[in-house]
Amino acid sequence: MNTGPKIRTIKQAIAEIKAFDSETAFTERALRRLIHEGKIPAVYAGNKTLIDMNNLYAYLTGVNLE
Repeated sequence: MNTGPKIRTIKQAIAEIKAFDSETAFTERALRRLIHEGKIPAVYAGNKTLIDMNNLYAYLTGVNLE
C-alpha cells in the first residue's frame, strides 16, 4: 500500500474533494485561508502552491499529524 505524499495544487485539491463529494461546501478560498493561517502546510514552487492531500484530509477529519 502506497502511503507516500499525494501532492496537488490548490485547484487540483479542490477538484479531488469535489469528485469525492459533489455537494461539499469546502472551497478554494477556504483552503487558501487554511494555508495562509499555517493550519495546512504548503510548498511553493514558482507560482504554484502545493499541498499534500494526506495533510488536508487529516486536518478535515480532525486527525493530529504530530
